[in-house]
Amino acid sequence: MNTRARSTAGIVTTLADADLVMESFIRYHLLIGFDHLFLFFDEPSDPSFRKAAKYPRVTAIRRDASLRRAWERSNLYGENEILREFVDKEIMARQELNVEIAIKLALEMKIQWLLHIDIDELFFPFCNSVGAHFKSLAEGNVDRVTYLNYEAIPERLHIGDYFKEVTLFKKSPSSFPSGSLNDTQTRLIKSIPQLPASFFLFYGNGKQAARVTEQLLPHGVHRFRSSEGVDEVSENAVILHYACCGFAHFWRKYRRLGNFSDMRLGFIDLAALGNIFHLQARNAFLSGDRARVRDFYRERVVLEDEEQKSKLLKSGLCCRFHEPSVKLKATLRR
Repeated sequence: MNTRARSTAGIVTTLADADLVMESFIRYHLLIGFDHLFLFFDEPSDPSFRKAAKYPRVTAIRRDASLRRAWERSNLYGENEILREFVDKEIMARQELNVEIAIKLALEMKIQWLLHIDIDELFFPFCNSVGAHFKSLAEGNVDRVTYLNYEAIPERLHIGDYFKEVTLFKKSPSSFPSGSLNDTQTRLIKSIPQLPASFFLFYGNGKQAARVTEQLLPHGVHRFRSSEGVDEVSENAVILHYACCGFAHFWRKYRRLGNFSDMRLGFIDLAALGNIFHLQARNAFLSGDRARVRDFYRERVVLEDEEQKSKLLKSGLCCRFHEPSVKLKATLRR
């Protein structure tokens, strides 16, 4: 048995236009015990690159000719025609390729576990330190661990650093005792315009971390695959997803995405997957009317009504996480 007191763990993310939150993302994850972060900057001229590169435990990589050569040498690029076709068209194709590059770097650095999350997400362990958490997984012979994601609810229109300002979250329905919504919760959701029938505006199938091995590869942007086969759904940590928290972030996201296709990677129908809000947000942005987009965002995303928030908390549909904000604000006072 491994007698080390902890296991080493890293994070890989692909980011763009994240200058308002990137350093909070870095500081928080290093503070809670991650050993290294691999940040892939999708825009080569991103001004945040230099800031990230100053952190000793951050590897910052630009999307440039050197990275493309690394992609072209990767296993995924060789085996997956769809990724080759869409590498210049869709960020999700580049995300998968970047994860494989990060796996190779993690092997060189002897990092034992790798988590793939987005720049608008935080890993939140309920009790143990990050190192102890991953050591317990290793001792249980777990190879891949899935974390449920909780989705943030912005409570006002204007938000800067959402990691410091947002505390209200929708729980994953998979975390409920029955594993799904009950009738009372469903009725409450229907009574609140900001909540779609699916409850989450974006994805709800969680994110994974995996033990780093020579055989490990990403399997989409939410999962990993390897020759080893033991999976677990964690009850000891979750992913906090600060999706579109603040109108400025919402506007910048859809400006960056532009007129994207209804079909992801040419074959995944977003509407069939239930990603209706994502398509509606695109259409609102493409109207070119900033006031209309702001109204859409306020009506569909921002929850200001205190009575509604109280009902959501009492029903168990929502909860608050203050700890990330507290930790980050404390680092500024040091």
